[in-house]
Amino acid sequence: MFDLMDSNEQKIREEFGKHLKLIREGKKIRFGKSISLRRLEQLSGVDFSQIHRIEKGSTSPTLITMYALAKGLDISLGDLAEFED
Repeated sequence: MFDLMDSNEQKIREEFGKHLKLIREGKKIRFGKSISLRRLEQLSGVDFSQIHRIEKGSTSPTLITMYALAKGLDISLGDLAEFED
């Protein structure tokens, strides 16, 4: 029983680490393109405060939100989700 919990906890930590990398990558792309939060809001239709919370890691984006942000950044969803280890 405890081994199963340890395994699940490890999986959760790994997934959370991937999530944080995704957030950093999106923010890096936005900064690289010199796009403000307000401008990305206009381009993507995602509220700037939600984008800010996503970039801080205080909320997780849905797939639909990620797609909208990728479109707003003029990149593919795959490019948004791709990151270096």
